[in-house]
Amino acid sequence: MPELLYPVVTFRAWWYSASLRTQARFQRTLLGSSWLGISNLLSVVVLSFVYGVLLKVQNPKQYFLYIAVGLTVWQFISTIISTSPTLLRDQKEKLLNQRLFLTKKRLKRKKRKKEKRKLEVLLI
Repeated sequence: MPELLYPVVTFRAWWYSASLRTQARFQRTLLGSSWLGISNLLSVVVLSFVYGVLLKVQNPKQYFLYIAVGLTVWQFISTIISTSPTLLRDQKEKLLNQRLFLTKKRLKRKKRKKEKRKLEVLLI
């Protein structure tokens, strides 16, 4: 169970790591990391206007929200799919230098506890 709670306990470290990565990615741009939100908003506005005019949408506000949610989800899924093939290769050093949760020692300890419980049940 402690292995499952580890990401929750280290949430602040994950958040800090993600923000540093984003800052490093947009360090040389004029707008910085706010470019992520601005580019997404610009895409949504342009697409909702163009498709709204072409399709003659009756309710532009509702269509804007529809496009915003759809495009944001699509970009999220697209980013996951495009970055996942190289994830393990790019993080090779971190993976090799990290301590695994279930080491052989822990597995042996769990096995001994389980056998001890069986013996206690048999003795009762």
